[in-house]
Amino acid sequence: MKAQNLLNKQPVIVTGGFENAEDANMALNDGVPLVGFSRKFLRNDKFLVGEDTKKCVRCNQCIIGLVRGKCAMCRKLKNYLGGVLQGDCAAMQSWIFGC
Repeated sequence: MKAQNLLNKQPVIVTGGFENAEDANMALNDGVPLVGFSRKFLRNDKFLVGEDTKKCVRCNQCIIGLVRGKCAMCRKLKNYLGGVLQGDCAAMQSWIFGC
């Protein structure tokens, strides 16, 4: 009973599995105060501007870099780039964010 009372008082953040902005908006409209994306942004750098062409297959290979103390990066995107960045976090960030 205490756990249920605690849950009723705490905001819930839903993350994982949202394929598109419409699904996230549906959750927000249903009362979820905050939704989160992570793998979606790692796979598709154009997601925020409405170009949702690269689909995440949820292989979780993107987190391997984090486990090894390096960058989180979509391995499929790295392969798509032809290995130009060769796992270099700074180069990947520069390519994605234009900095």
